Amino acid sequence: MRLALLVAAAAVVSPISLAAQAPKSLTITRDLLVPPSDADLAGSGVVAVSPKGQILVAQMDDNLIKVFTPGGATTTIGQKGSGPGEFQRVTRVGFMGDTLWALDPVLMRVNIYGPDFKYVRTFPQPMSATSGAASRPVSYFIQAVLPGGDLRAIASLRATAPRPSWATDVDSGATLLVRISPVGEYKRRLMVAARSKCQVSYTFEKGSGTTMIPFCPERVSTDWNGSIGVASVEVEAGAGKAGSYRVTVVDDQGATRFARSFPYTPLTISKPAMDSMLARRKESQKGMPAPMVAAMPKVTPYPTYPPIRRVVLGRDYSVWLEERILGPGHRWIVLDPKGATVGALMLPPEVELQVAELGTIWGLTKDEDDVQGVVRYRVG
Repeated sequence: MRLALLVAAAAVVSPISLAAQAPKSLTITRDLLVPPSDADLAGSGVVAVSPKGQILVAQMDDNLIKVFTPGGATTTIGQKGSGPGEFQRVTRVGFMGDTLWALDPVLMRVNIYGPDFKYVRTFPQPMSATSGAASRPVSYFIQAVLPGGDLRAIASLRATAPRPSWATDVDSGATLLVRISPVGEYKRRLMVAARSKCQVSYTFEKGSGTTMIPFCPERVSTDWNGSIGVASVEVEAGAGKAGSYRVTVVDDQGATRFARSFPYTPLTISKPAMDSMLARRKESQKGMPAPMVAAMPKVTPYPTYPPIRRVVLGRDYSVWLEERILGPGHRWIVLDPKGATVGALMLPPEVELQVAELGTIWGLTKDEDDVQGVVRYRVG
């Protein structure tokens, strides 16, 4: 892999999203590589970076957190178990200043570690939607620990229960993000994402089900990535039309940092790609009950690809948007914390961006056997 890569986006790839003026081409220089043979990663979850530049990778299969120093040396946090500081499944990690938090949805608790990564304490996830939700009017899916110790969560409202006063205006199919205390006390609303336009519900004789509209541009968000704030991307135009997508960023208090729309020209899905998707869809239905398959609505696939594949919210509230492109690699559009376009860069096909800030990105790389390693790039 070259250590420096100059991205001439228009010449290298054909992006779906095209602004009126092409963004500045950014260079990347790799200054850290922990190869897969040395990283020894397994079942990686969320990646986080400490204020000191240490790279933490949640290891869901090994029930621990792998830590890489800025120079690439390796240590670990925790182990499999149910005791203090141990995990049954660690999924998301993050920082409150220099304090580390880690979520374990199996044990339904949050572990807290000090600046030296020594275990400090544990507290249970309050009013978890995965346990006892049927007896409560509201339950929570915990997503992150926020500055000050509060939690960000998706509020799950029981359909047959009276709604709390802070949720009476929320559509039943919407996603409601809230800030709550560690014991489940409601603090404030952070964001409301509209009901999915890509999911279709249906009923049959013995139950109900849902099906997704193929290639429908579903909302893309960072809310499950452990970030302090949330960046959300929603397509504003209908199928097959040149239109726009809207990027919205809110902080941990629910204040909107910016909301900005970007024009794009959709990329038409080829007939082989459409046929392949339909074949996979038909294959997936073979294990379903016949009445369920018969009741499934006939949905029309979108003729074009969604414009944005992923979004990453930077540690400095910069926003990184991965555009869908023709050709290999990953094209990222970079926005500053106020929503202004900084430029565009290209990452190799084997590199997946995980954490970013203006000037630096961290990611996971993989070899031909899909074994993962760790990389860091400087961006200029």
